Amino acid sequence: MKKIMFIILCFLLILCSGCITNPVIPNDGKVELYIEENFQSYMPYDEVPTFTFTFNGNLNTIKEVPRTYYTVFSQNEDQILSDALEELFNKYKKDIYIELLQTQDVKTTKFTTLDEKGKVKNIEYTPDDNKIYEETAYIPLDNGLTLTVDYRRFVYQGKNYYTWRIRQSITMWLYYPLMVVQENEEKKLLIVPLPHLVSTHLSPQLKLNNMMKGKEYVFPNVLYYGYNYPDKFETLEEQQKYVREFYLNHYNGTLEEDGTISVNYLGIDFQIVLEDNNFKVNYISHINN
Repeated sequence: MKKIMFIILCFLLILCSGCITNPVIPNDGKVELYIEENFQSYMPYDEVPTFTFTFNGNLNTIKEVPRTYYTVFSQNEDQILSDALEELFNKYKKDIYIELLQTQDVKTTKFTTLDEKGKVKNIEYTPDDNKIYEETAYIPLDNGLTLTVDYRRFVYQGKNYYTWRIRQSITMWLYYPLMVVQENEEKKLLIVPLPHLVSTHLSPQLKLNNMMKGKEYVFPNVLYYGYNYPDKFETLEEQQKYVREFYLNHYNGTLEEDGTISVNYLGIDFQIVLEDNNFKVNYISHINN
């Protein structure tokens, strides 16, 4: 699965934890990710799902990040961040998917710490296998959303260490697949239940006004509510099996006699239709019906 970062993430490629020119803000014990309130105002839910990343101590994040559903870690005591990520990954180890982007042979690799004055200092470790791994973790959360984490990993004395990539800081992203529906001349914004290896077409990266005006994005426009099967699987049988089992296991879906899958997510009924080229998510009923 290729994440839809668009231009908004381009500036992140030049960031790394050792770059002290980027203003940061401290976070004591937690970082909260959520969709902006202007998007929430169009949603029919009593409570919109969010994610809180918890840790022991303080971690800094880039101040200029313009969205509330992702964050970039920088200028940190990376041992705190590494330990917290290991705990997070272990919590979801049954369902997490790790995409290996690059492996590099090295003699040593850098890890960030802070000196007694709180200034960034890079120390060097010799990985057990003399390798570093650039990876993205895809985590299906208990609330039905997907969280991704971009990082560099190495193994030292049998333990995983997570730190910034050479050209990018550790980035954490909470995904909100969206759908626009209209009933009685009123438009609502829904969160679509999607497997964590599937890319969405509508997200809060798009302008809210554009999504809510006109008819272009309103369900059932098949351009936006048909989804490609994950690239991870080669055959159609494997692709459909992955999608089917994900909805049955993670969204408590019901397999109907016609092969479709019925799902209720956040009080909204959806129908999942598996086709040869893609699968479709159909909106069935409103939360207030």
